[in-house]
Amino acid sequence: MDFDASHIDEVTEYFAHIDINNFWKSWNAKYGNHVNTDNICISGFQKADDIANAFWKHYTNIFVNSGNAQAKVHQYNELRLNYAGNCNRRY
Repeated sequence: MDFDASHIDEVTEYFAHIDINNFWKSWNAKYGNHVNTDNICISGFQKADDIANAFWKHYTNIFVNSGNAQAKVHQYNELRLNYAGNCNRRY
């Protein structure tokens, strides 16, 4: 059995259906007791609060709210509708 097939289970299903409460319950039941948190070090941080803040800082720098891009989508669609191309271009 390949890796992906072996991990498609209720955890994946809850995540796919955005059922966050059941996702975390299932995840904790399956993986929660198998992690030794004493030896975790992520980006030089060991305390949970520091790790969470490092993730927050990273994702706030790369997150793009696509809802704010509607003006650009509209502008692109307008340009595309009115595009005639260059008929004199030689290839």
